[in-house]
Amino acid sequence: MRRQLGGVRTAVEGAKKSGGWTLHAENPMHSNVRWLAAPAWALALMLASPPVRADDVSESTLSDKITDALEKSDPSRKWKDITWSDWRTGWEPSGGPTAGWSPMVLQTPGEKVWGQSLFVGADPSCQDGPSCDASLHLLKCTPGGSECAESRGSCQRMTSAVSVPGTEAPYLCAGPADSILEVLYQLITSATSTVDIVSLSAPDGRFRDMLRNALTWLARSKRAVTVRILISDYSGARINGTFSLIDVKQLLEDILTEANKAPDADNKLVVIAGRLKVLKGGEIDGWPHAKVIAVDGREAVIGGENLWTNTYLSWSPVWDLNVHVNGRIAQDATHFLDASWKYLCDHKQNLDHTSRRYVRSYDAAKNQPDAPLKLESECIKGLNIPTPELRGGVKMMGVGKLGSLDLDADQSLVAQEALIRAAHRAVYLSQQDLKGIVGMGYSDQIMTALADQLVAGRDVYLVKSADGAGKGSTEPYSNGTLENTAKKMKDYVKKARGAPSDSKKLEDLLCKRFHLAPMRFNDISATYGDTHPPKPIPNHAKFIMADTTAFYVGSHNLYPSGNNMEYGLIVDHHSAALGMYTVYWDKLWKYAKLSAISGDDAPSCFYRKPDDKK
Repeated sequence: MRRQLGGVRTAVEGAKKSGGWTLHAENPMHSNVRWLAAPAWALALMLASPPVRADDVSESTLSDKITDALEKSDPSRKWKDITWSDWRTGWEPSGGPTAGWSPMVLQTPGEKVWGQSLFVGADPSCQDGPSCDASLHLLKCTPGGSECAESRGSCQRMTSAVSVPGTEAPYLCAGPADSILEVLYQLITSATSTVDIVSLSAPDGRFRDMLRNALTWLARSKRAVTVRILISDYSGARINGTFSLIDVKQLLEDILTEANKAPDADNKLVVIAGRLKVLKGGEIDGWPHAKVIAVDGREAVIGGENLWTNTYLSWSPVWDLNVHVNGRIAQDATHFLDASWKYLCDHKQNLDHTSRRYVRSYDAAKNQPDAPLKLESECIKGLNIPTPELRGGVKMMGVGKLGSLDLDADQSLVAQEALIRAAHRAVYLSQQDLKGIVGMGYSDQIMTALADQLVAGRDVYLVKSADGAGKGSTEPYSNGTLENTAKKMKDYVKKARGAPSDSKKLEDLLCKRFHLAPMRFNDISATYGDTHPPKPIPNHAKFIMADTTAFYVGSHNLYPSGNNMEYGLIVDHHSAALGMYTVYWDKLWKYAKLSAISGDDAPSCFYRKPDDKK
């Protein structure tokens, strides 16, 4: 691997060489999904990316450091190809839109929202009536009409409303965040053999509508596709906008009623849904927290976003981050999920309550559309998926945590710490928080790594949820205040080897190097200012970047997360990291720094306040 010495010119040449990100529009009906074209890389990098410096960690050095840490954490290689693997290479988009994909940034509520002064979300949803499209529960519209004005949506074709192959996508009112529905629908309906889905809880609202439409489309496509859906089984699972214990039978009945009406000769769809929790001593000890949709072992969306409509697709939305990748990394994600399914399948005393398999009912095969679904008690420990062709030069690795399934299998945290420590110039973090939920505190491992980097002269940037984000709701997104985070970081820096003993020098170090700011997206307000009262802005991303060389995106927060199951992706490719910087981090920090409380680009520094004001 070449060392990163050549500034922006080298970055642009590298982006050209690796193919960059390209437009993918294999299905014309999906054309409203925007992908970054390769020629835009050069302009974007020249305008927004930081210069590449000689002290940036090189790709090869970083890869070696992460691999060394993972091998030490798993000396017997017990969890290799489950919670970690060799480095994989992604497919490059050379030769046209069907030739493969590079890592792709999927932001919610969307890239177009950055800088919008009056954005407070959009809610074009509806329940029934002649103006409501029942397939996605969005208002119908005509291009150029006024139907979407009150909801603050825009009129656009929504392919995710289509449940019959060959049907034209309708024009519906949609908000900017609804673009994620299009991406996930396109991914699921591209399946030819398998779909693997895991989320914290069952999809609700438009996410559930999208999944129902996609499965119905597959049922009518004549493809023999097996779908696994895994959700957590704990007292806070979410259904229909509220928290309650989800019944897997109810979920399958909801998403498969229309699929069940497909003609029998066409319907080769098999869907298995499972609910998982791990009990120890009679108490819930862990559950799935990963968020993955993987298709055919070749393509996946991996990230931090839950499939919750009110949280992500409505007013005052939560901000989140996912990546869309192609290549063997998708197969690795399914192998990770196999471990959870094996545990679920092996605990047969609960199988009747936790797993159901949909098969074609006899009555429906005789074209009786109201025939009930036939649900059998069955489980699939592993999916039979082919290994995709190895192509391209985007280096990636999936890293996971099995939590209470095996407490020693936490290669996710190992990789996150190694990524932080590998940075030679700066660490960039976008997180919900560094402080855990009630009783969890801070991760000593992560806080120590960050403190060591600060003392070594590296910059640490952190954008977290604004204070009080989600307060009073069923989904609080701020676990600790900015000032408490600043105080805790000072405590860790004090203990770090080589830290200044002089209090003034310690404060100077933190005021210069520790860039701490709340989530915001414009230069007008630090809140959703058009709400009453104004609402603090929540951040749910789990993002780490070392210099502009490599980054992590996934489900694993940097605060202690108990014994839950987590999964994420490390992309070790300089051009891809520069792309992530350009389309995500640069915009995030442009606005967040306006409210920063420390760092040399902050309006003022918290650490220099009089003690009675801290």
